[in-house]
Amino acid sequence: MFNPAKASQAIKNEFIDYISTSFSIADGDYNDVFLKKLHDYGVISKGPLIEINDIFKSGNTLKYLCDHDVLSKLFLTLEESKPKDSVHKHKLPLFRPLYKHQEEAINVITTKQLNAVITTGTGSGKTECFLIPILNELLREAEERTLSPGVRAILIYPMNALANDQMKRLRELLMCFPKITFGVYNGDTKRTEQEAIAQYCDLHSEEECEELRTPLPNELISRERMNETPPHILCTNYAMLEHMLLRPENDIIFAESNFRFVVLDEAHIYTGATGMETALLLRRLKARIQVKKRLQFILTSATLGKKGEAEDAIIRFAEALSGEKFTKEGIVFGQREKQLFYDEPKNIPIGLFSKLAVVAEENYASIFNEYAEPYDAAVEASENLYNLCFNSSYYRVLRANPSNPTDIVQFAQLLNVTVDQAVAFVHVCSLAYKNGKALIEARYHFFVRALEGVYTSLYRDKQLFLERKKELALDGEHKIAVFERAVCSNCGELGIVGKIEKDGKFKKLVMAPQYDDDTIHFFHLEKGEECLFEEFDDENIEDITDDEENLTKKPKDKKYKEYYLCPICGAISEKDDGRPRCEHAVQPLLISEYANTNGKCLNCQSGRYRRFYIGSEAATGVLATALYEELPTKTIHETNPDGIPLTFEGGKQFLAFSDSRSEAAFFASYLDKSYKEFLRRRGLVRVLADKREEIIEEPYSLHDLAEELTKLFVKHQSFKEELTENVFNRELKKRAEKNAWIAILTELVYARRRTSLVSLGRVAFEYKGNSEAIVTAMAKKYGLTQELCKRLLDYLAMTFAYFGALKIDDDILDADDRRYIFYTDKQKFVALQKTASTDRYSLSWKARNREGKADSFYPNSRVRLVAKILQSDERRANEFLEDYFNNWLISPRNRDYKLEKGNGDIYCMPAEYYIVRVCGDQNAHWYRCAKCGKISTTNIDGHCVENGCDGTLEEIDPVQFFADNHYLSLYNKQEYTSLLIREHTAQLSREEGLKYQTDFEKNRIHALSCSTTFEMGVDVGELETVFLRNVPPSAANYTQRAGRAGRSKNASAYSLTYAKLSSHDFNFFNEPQKIITGQIKPPVFKTDNEKIVLRHIYAVVLSYFFKQYPNYFGNNRTTEFLDNGGYDDFVDLVKNCPSKLNNLLQKSIPYIQSYDWQEKLVGENGLLHNTVCEYEQTVEQLEGMIKEYADQKDYDKASRLQRSLTRYKAKEMIDFLVRNNVLPKYGFPIDTVELEVTADERQKHELQLSRDLKMAISEYAPGEKIIANNKMYTSRYIKKSFFNNHMDYYYSFVCECPECKTWNYSVQNPKDLPERRKCVACGHTISSGSWQEAIEPRGGFVAESRIDEVPMSRPDKIYRSRDSYIGNGTKIDEYLYRVNGRTISLKSSENDSIMVTSNTKFYVCKVCGFTYGFHDIIKDEKGNKDKAAHDAIAKSSLYIDVKRKHRNALGHICNGTRLYQDALNHIYKTDVVVMDFQEYNSDEATMISVVYALLNAMSDVLGIDINDISGCLKGVYNQQKAAVDYAIVLFDTVAGGAGHVRRLLNETVLENVIAAACDRMKGCSCDTSCYNCLRSYYNQHWHEQLDRYKAYEFLTDYIGEISKIEVAKVEGKHKIHLLNDGLSTKTETYHYIFSQLDDLCEGTQSLLENLFSNDNFEKPDYNAIGFEANGKKGYADLAWIEKKVLLFCQENRESYLVAKDSEYTCILLTDDFAADIEKLKIFFNEDK
Repeated sequence: MFNPAKASQAIKNEFIDYISTSFSIADGDYNDVFLKKLHDYGVISKGPLIEINDIFKSGNTLKYLCDHDVLSKLFLTLEESKPKDSVHKHKLPLFRPLYKHQEEAINVITTKQLNAVITTGTGSGKTECFLIPILNELLREAEERTLSPGVRAILIYPMNALANDQMKRLRELLMCFPKITFGVYNGDTKRTEQEAIAQYCDLHSEEECEELRTPLPNELISRERMNETPPHILCTNYAMLEHMLLRPENDIIFAESNFRFVVLDEAHIYTGATGMETALLLRRLKARIQVKKRLQFILTSATLGKKGEAEDAIIRFAEALSGEKFTKEGIVFGQREKQLFYDEPKNIPIGLFSKLAVVAEENYASIFNEYAEPYDAAVEASENLYNLCFNSSYYRVLRANPSNPTDIVQFAQLLNVTVDQAVAFVHVCSLAYKNGKALIEARYHFFVRALEGVYTSLYRDKQLFLERKKELALDGEHKIAVFERAVCSNCGELGIVGKIEKDGKFKKLVMAPQYDDDTIHFFHLEKGEECLFEEFDDENIEDITDDEENLTKKPKDKKYKEYYLCPICGAISEKDDGRPRCEHAVQPLLISEYANTNGKCLNCQSGRYRRFYIGSEAATGVLATALYEELPTKTIHETNPDGIPLTFEGGKQFLAFSDSRSEAAFFASYLDKSYKEFLRRRGLVRVLADKREEIIEEPYSLHDLAEELTKLFVKHQSFKEELTENVFNRELKKRAEKNAWIAILTELVYARRRTSLVSLGRVAFEYKGNSEAIVTAMAKKYGLTQELCKRLLDYLAMTFAYFGALKIDDDILDADDRRYIFYTDKQKFVALQKTASTDRYSLSWKARNREGKADSFYPNSRVRLVAKILQSDERRANEFLEDYFNNWLISPRNRDYKLEKGNGDIYCMPAEYYIVRVCGDQNAHWYRCAKCGKISTTNIDGHCVENGCDGTLEEIDPVQFFADNHYLSLYNKQEYTSLLIREHTAQLSREEGLKYQTDFEKNRIHALSCSTTFEMGVDVGELETVFLRNVPPSAANYTQRAGRAGRSKNASAYSLTYAKLSSHDFNFFNEPQKIITGQIKPPVFKTDNEKIVLRHIYAVVLSYFFKQYPNYFGNNRTTEFLDNGGYDDFVDLVKNCPSKLNNLLQKSIPYIQSYDWQEKLVGENGLLHNTVCEYEQTVEQLEGMIKEYADQKDYDKASRLQRSLTRYKAKEMIDFLVRNNVLPKYGFPIDTVELEVTADERQKHELQLSRDLKMAISEYAPGEKIIANNKMYTSRYIKKSFFNNHMDYYYSFVCECPECKTWNYSVQNPKDLPERRKCVACGHTISSGSWQEAIEPRGGFVAESRIDEVPMSRPDKIYRSRDSYIGNGTKIDEYLYRVNGRTISLKSSENDSIMVTSNTKFYVCKVCGFTYGFHDIIKDEKGNKDKAAHDAIAKSSLYIDVKRKHRNALGHICNGTRLYQDALNHIYKTDVVVMDFQEYNSDEATMISVVYALLNAMSDVLGIDINDISGCLKGVYNQQKAAVDYAIVLFDTVAGGAGHVRRLLNETVLENVIAAACDRMKGCSCDTSCYNCLRSYYNQHWHEQLDRYKAYEFLTDYIGEISKIEVAKVEGKHKIHLLNDGLSTKTETYHYIFSQLDDLCEGTQSLLENLFSNDNFEKPDYNAIGFEANGKKGYADLAWIEKKVLLFCQENRESYLVAKDSEYTCILLTDDFAADIEKLKIFFNEDK
């Protein structure tokens, strides 16, 4: 029995052991407190929480429903002809009761024929709810002999994985009923039948049912066949449905079918813009299809809300999505059994349940008899359990209490039993079934969290905390500072970590952000400082000087910086400046740090300080390992494709979820490798223990040890690739031998690591070649004792092992193994002394002389050690080393142990020269350094040999010393089989993903590391356990992921969740019930978004056109449409709009008459018109250039251009239309790029590496490592794109302002401009050298041909900037609003630009795209680091000249040797609103809080999905304050914009949004911010700054009735012609200028004069200047020519109306002069 409580406790203990071993604190008092805190309840773990739900109610059987004519009697024959064996299982058993909600769904859909929403929870059989009614409709037609080809039901899935899962179910169900046809039409579906058959057979060659290894006659597997005879049941996704509606070849599927059902599975994903798009898609589908009976819509989701609370919201959602009528009667919720008890409960001893929980069912009867309980042998064992549990008093108590998740300890107390007894009782209840019905449904939820640091006070008592706090109340009154601590990885010394900031008149040491590694300092606290402090009277305090009491024994050294620190407030000052000038009368602490080596420990001087943080991979690796080892095994029986029966130990399965594909991919590889490494060590520990006496008697050679370890691995079949692998496989033995050698060599080479088996006291390695003759000769020559000389020589001989200069047989280790052990596949050597020609894989045995200095040497650890032992100078030490090397190690007289010579004077040590000793051997000893804490088997002269340490050694008993060590406790366990884990993400091809899924379902592997691809509805068999590597974004996500477990009848579901170091994860760790049973709301959206509606109108018109003229669609190429008259015919059709098209539009699009779609599509400024014009101009230019080159007889260039023209004209039609915003975007990836893998075809076949460009500029950037399918690829090339008539890059120029950190953008090179550019935010002049050329990599990337093994540490990543508004879109509207005497300005634009930029620079070959990235090391011709290139990069040179030639992506040598500096960026177009408030604010925290307050309020008020809108800040320079204030930028995240944020332009909406934002801020009860007011999963970067009080205080001044003030609306770009008849005003005073405006009163003139003069606004150029526009004349009262601004007085309104739609910004003064003043302030301030 799997005991979740015991497993959880074991997992917790393993995790705590790992933490305490990783962060061992030398201070015993602090270490004890640390361990106690870790073990305190609720600190590091929560739960397990047990959630017991009532089981689903049972209904009638299918047989009953057929007999009563509810369902067709042909159901009785559906699986009748299946063979009667275990392989051909019935998928719809006739005599098994349905769930009550399944029967209700059949009644709603079949009998009442209503539209239905199925929301019954995970594992509730939702598929049967709609599949049975669909099959019934088809069987009824078969009964009536009217079943003809054509679609009756279309099943729309959000992911291909779900569609494929459904196909598997249909295949197994209908394999013996060929009358019903089915098929999946998606991107993976092959065009021809021949291609499809080949694909099918390849994918299904290992199907258990032989009939399913080839296609069934009723499964349509090719597009070709489905277009000829559409299947009855068609599975697809919404993206492919868009394609199908457009393509003329698919018209038969819609025109010649008889649709009855449209099913949308996992309907909860249709939120926001996706929901809008899909809703319009479904309306278009309804308009296209043929329907003889009423069409029914069926929506399914596990998570749409609770019965009695969510019905109205569900109906609104369903009707918005489908455009059909829904009623409450059509909503089917899961119906849980509310059990009634009529008899008195029995007091059954709890011991009975405890025994039943751990025995096989054949032993149940005897245990029943033992407790005198009746056992009925005539019924199933599970029914006896059912009756026993149901009648017990414990079950009555369980049922009498709420089913909310409850901690297992509280649950046990409720039952008045122990935790183990409670778990046993629940387990037996889970096994209890009667009439196919379970007694209970139990789930366990266990949460473990990351460390968020260790914190202590430094005043008075030693207090330690594991939660982040900045201060501590002392004596209930005063507060003292709390400091974050760090620990030395070597000696365990506690340091202090923080950053120094100015606080008024003095500096303070404050806590650093948890993710900040750049600005932090690590400080050593002098011994004796952390204690009770004496307080002084103020008058007695003087500056502390060096003459006073010596607080440190450390001599002055320029490498150290020393400070005084106030332990009460954290005030800090450099020691030379005296004590901190704070008000606290206490003795300050003396702390110090390395000046140039941040993080190095000053105690041992060899270790480094570490913050108490654990990497996510390491932490989750420990948890996954602990979970795996707690899971029970089970015996699996199966038959392979050849009919051979297989039996193997399976079980121990789990799904591991990560939030991103890259994290899931790395974790799969990390856990695979770390567990194998762990397994190798476990085996080695076992062999050393089993053979201990033998080894003590006669030390083993490495070959002896490898032989024994190989036997162990073979015996336990430790390194299988699949659990079904043949145990007699010769390859298995070879694999065991290889892993044995890897285990031994790893321990030998890395013996000095703290976690090695040598350092843990389990093994010692010794060089056996130092004979008595060698030792005697060397000791005598250098004046050493025999013993001291022997120890020294033995240690020196270990140099070869520690460096890895070992000779190993090539047939044992391959190149990958060598890289794993030695970090290179090259053989390593040792040279007596390295020279310029010695390669980097060789070590210099003795020290090299510095140039021109005979007695001065470069640092060499061996020389230092020998000099210390000889008590000599380094020259004498060098002589000693040379003597030993030349006269003994490589000398023929040392023939038995002579080094092997390489190519030249370089040598390596055969591995057989080393022997193995174990604890208990009188020649094996272990020592611990009293200073640095290192454990070693080396004791030369009683001092530590660690470089830089002078500590003394003390001998230890390793058995006693490591009694509680985490690693040894794991190594001592008796589990020797591998943990087999595979990645399952969208990076894999369909074939590869399906293979791993099948292997998992058949128990051939233990785990899948998944991204969100497995979150929804994918069935993976009887899974009991899931592991969530982080807390998911929402309760709905958690429900879906946790819901993958619980499909087994033999155990309860168990979910383990790790809360990583983030406020989001910690929030739900503290309140896990909120994520387990959190509120889930149905999506809310509207379908009246003009921008989205227009795209769907255009799609309807284009699909109609292509149906009428299929030749213009061709093979989905633009050539026919654009070059052969297609567009002209299309324009005619649009303008004439035939009645059939008009009718189709009326049926497809609600309120079609309100959209002026014809003009907007093909009018003079229409979207498609402009797109076609651009295409034609490009073609014309290319053709002209081709002719020009041909006329010049430059046929080579002409030919190249001709090929470019051909490629340009061969664009895919759909892609062309989508990219230009003509067609809906949700279904088509328009901003995705690929990382092309140039390796062999197999690798290409396995992977699908594509990413949104916004993410690709960091994830796929050159030099970055991409992990997929347990391999690591390195991006290397940036592909060029075709534009501007040739292949090139999309260039722009970017710069992050050094003053305000705002990103600036320019299409032109600022260096070419006559004046220097100023920052758009703060006005700071940006030097030309600060601008960076940037490439937008629209062509994608190409990887190196080399493929690497995935390392154990996650490769470093680069990051992209956050979204930045660069504002170059088309202005639509500008409005001013007045509220409470204050002004808000809203400027709205479409196709405006948001930019993301890489935060690092690259060096690009402009010839072939070869690029060096941030993490690359550039090599010269010899393979050494190219110092000149790196020096140039360090100086931020605009280019580098490299010495080593590179190859292009095709593998040919490229002649380019100069690489140019570039950044990567991506600019995406969307709708934007910029909000300027009258009261600017320069506090970033306030304004970013306002951003998220408004976004959340918009989501609430307007029903917009929060993920469809976003925001950022825009710097605005405030001249009066000489500082940067912030305006707010809100934008749509939907590609091309969806018009969401533009709805704020309505003053009522704006008023409601601001009010709702304030209500939300005011209504929350948190300290600063939480998930109820401002925080979300997606704004974690800002969590520390978000503050609801600041947001409320700012916005509250704008609550009230808002009125709109008219401002020019700029929709066109009409030209204005100035008549040059105005009066020049450049030389006039402001007083004179405004006195000329006759229409203004004297007071108004004075106000304008003061405004312009005080704010130093630019003077106008002209007064009373005439103009012409659109054939009309007028005049402007004032004109700014360069700025293109015209100002009009109210009396001159007619002229304003003439000019307002022109290229000029037109400002009309009104009667509300206060508003006018604000209008001018905003405009001119922004312009500056």
